[in-house]
Amino acid sequence: MTISEEQLKNLVLKILKRLEEEGKKEKKLLYMVCTSEWDERYYRFLEEIQSSGEYRICPVIPDEWQEEVRDACLRKFSSCTGIRYHSQGIPADLEDAVTVFPVVPTEVAVKTALCIHDTFETTWLAGCFRAGSRILFLQSGLTPFSGKERPAYQEQLLSYYRMLLEYGIETAACESLF
Repeated sequence: MTISEEQLKNLVLKILKRLEEEGKKEKKLLYMVCTSEWDERYYRFLEEIQSSGEYRICPVIPDEWQEEVRDACLRKFSSCTGIRYHSQGIPADLEDAVTVFPVVPTEVAVKTALCIHDTFETTWLAGCFRAGSRILFLQSGLTPFSGKERPAYQEQLLSYYRMLLEYGIETAACESLF
């Protein structure tokens, strides 16, 4: 089989165009769900994830953070594509997104394990379960034991964390996203 110079040129241009289009694919959406209490770990997470360049990040924050100008601080990160307030509810695109909780209060973990959906965070997680989306609880965001708890209490909490793993919630470092 012989190919003319013109056909070869067209073929190379076609391949280059396809490679260029693949390089322009949209980054995956990542919802960073923030609980009602401010924590510097949100900034650390954003700094770490931004350096990868793999995600468009949408912080999901309590409405009162707008008054505290927290939303403006979050917008300074170039990877933040917008802010979603709790009052805006649960979005319809959870199926195609990743949800990360950089800070996980014990109450959120326990209520989720028990299928209690009476807070914004637990309702969001229920929406993620229904959508079949990926959920990550950062290990650094879990509340550690003080060492003063009774063994039965510690074991009960650990059983809730095991349930979360069975539900498909990942508990890992930020690097697991890459």
